[in-house]
Amino acid sequence: MYETRTNQLSDQVEDFFFVNPISYKIWRAFPHVLILDATYKTNAYGLPLLEIVGLTSTNKTFCVAFAFLQNEREDNFTWVLDCLRRTLDGYMLPRVIVTDRELALMNACENVFLNTTRVLCRWHIMENIKKHCRPLFSSLTEWEKFIYWWRVLIQFSTIDEYKENQARLRARLMNRYQSKLFYILRYLIKSN
Repeated sequence: MYETRTNQLSDQVEDFFFVNPISYKIWRAFPHVLILDATYKTNAYGLPLLEIVGLTSTNKTFCVAFAFLQNEREDNFTWVLDCLRRTLDGYMLPRVIVTDRELALMNACENVFLNTTRVLCRWHIMENIKKHCRPLFSSLTEWEKFIYWWRVLIQFSTIDEYKENQARLRARLMNRYQSKLFYILRYLIKSN
């Protein structure tokens, strides 16, 4: 199953969306979570490839759909997500969509899947923390302690447990690394 979008002036294909029929059957059984991520310049055409992945009830991932895009603009992402929504043909829409901090993709998700919860990928958040926070620690030991407490924070079962872990991490940061690190983390969490 596939759809294409062509340039009206040149009649050249600009965007290409496709779903494997076996993946479609699996997706209909497990429509609750979608993970979306684009790769850049990893193919012979230098086009972004948007991969759409599902999650089973046993936490196994499977490919749902792919799209080659001319650009990484909100319009392109919206077109792909509209194609994706049409393939469901009345079946249950996803309840959660996980993305990185690609604003155009996030906006497209919000416009196409109105009642779906959108969350940010833990891996991408962790990469930003490594990039922006590691230089603030003078020793590897202190950095590893911080990473341990960060992982404790994000591995929670209830909102109350999250709040407790957040308070513990905040106290450690405020006591040891002053407010500078806390504000950087707060920014990373909100902006990712």
